[in-house]
Amino acid sequence: MPILDQSLVDSVIKHALRSGADFVELFVERKRNQSISVEESKVQRVSSGNDLGAGLRIIHQGTVSYVYTEDLSEDGLLKTADLAAQVGRRGGGRFAFGELVGAPRQPQRIEVPPDTIGPAAKIELLLEADQAARAVSGAIRQVAVGYGQSSQEVLVATSEGTHHTDSRTRVRL
Repeated sequence: MPILDQSLVDSVIKHALRSGADFVELFVERKRNQSISVEESKVQRVSSGNDLGAGLRIIHQGTVSYVYTEDLSEDGLLKTADLAAQVGRRGGGRFAFGELVGAPRQPQRIEVPPDTIGPAAKIELLLEADQAARAVSGAIRQVAVGYGQSSQEVLVATSEGTHHTDSRTRVRL
């Protein structure tokens, strides 16, 4: 399921352009996070959360404005575009386009999406890591092991016709 319907994306960008913007960029993200910590061979914390929002960058006569919202309704996004346009017309932060450098990174294949693994299996892995660390030496008195993951879906669309989506998965042990 797309983060935002294409017709809504187009509507927001066109609305911002009608306000006098020279360039519009819409960034939308949906992100799921999970973290687990084990200390002294005990689970100390398990937490998870979700983030959903959109940022709108407008360039108006060399001035950049950026406004963020968590309201992804059509009304919420159009109000965000209006606010970004108001800020941009006030002036302030001048902007000059720079040259992009560096080659894009090749995507890494995800064999097992972390969202498909339940917390119990992750806790078991952390407890095994805790025991492995303790087995290294009897001198080890304290061990802290943590797991974190994030799964992020992004959409980037611009007034120049760019429309890209991406999935970003990160896991830390």
